[in-house]
Amino acid sequence: MDKVGGFDKRLRRVEDWDLWMRMAYAGCKMGWVEEIVCAYRMFPGQMTRNAAAQKKVTVGVMNKFFDQPGLSDDLLALKSDVLTRVYLVCAGREYGADQCDDAQESIAEAIKLTPALATSRQDELIDSLLSWTTNPFVGDPIDYTMRVFNNLPDNAAAIKQKKRWALGEIGLRTFFTAKKNEDWSTVRRAGQVVAANAPARMWNRGVVSILLQSMMHRQPQS
Repeated sequence: MDKVGGFDKRLRRVEDWDLWMRMAYAGCKMGWVEEIVCAYRMFPGQMTRNAAAQKKVTVGVMNKFFDQPGLSDDLLALKSDVLTRVYLVCAGREYGADQCDDAQESIAEAIKLTPALATSRQDELIDSLLSWTTNPFVGDPIDYTMRVFNNLPDNAAAIKQKKRWALGEIGLRTFFTAKKNEDWSTVRRAGQVVAANAPARMWNRGVVSILLQSMMHRQPQS
């Protein structure tokens, strides 16, 4: 650590990434242990507060690394791909924080760096965004999915064609998760989303059985 200068105390975020990249470039061997060594207490409001600052610092750290003199051509060739992934992660976080204008900018930047994300690699972009639906700080996964597809930048317009497919997939997963948690109102809502976007899935006997259970647990109106 002394050789590469230790933690950059000017950074408020991703200072660990910055250090790891400098250590790796200096030839330090990396490894990991398959156990939890620390834990963070996190709160829903953190996503809203951190999204914009996280993007600014992360992009800055990556640019600082790739802009240093003496990098090999092989490393420089990775810059676009690395920044693309950074912007995709930032977009997911921003959609989760309901900062849709910032998310659109992040998606637009990712596609500028990797145009195939809007064409032959659409699934990669969609998978990256939908991976956030399992993050508890995103909130309702169905609402998050609708927010994504209703707020895409112009250069991602073609991806809107996958909206019904995405809602069907996320709706079905939410359906089964809600059943496991005995959250019957969410079961019914998710079932409606699946019926509207992937009606063929509703003919599954397991789905029908769960829907009937949810009706039995409906609270009587006063």
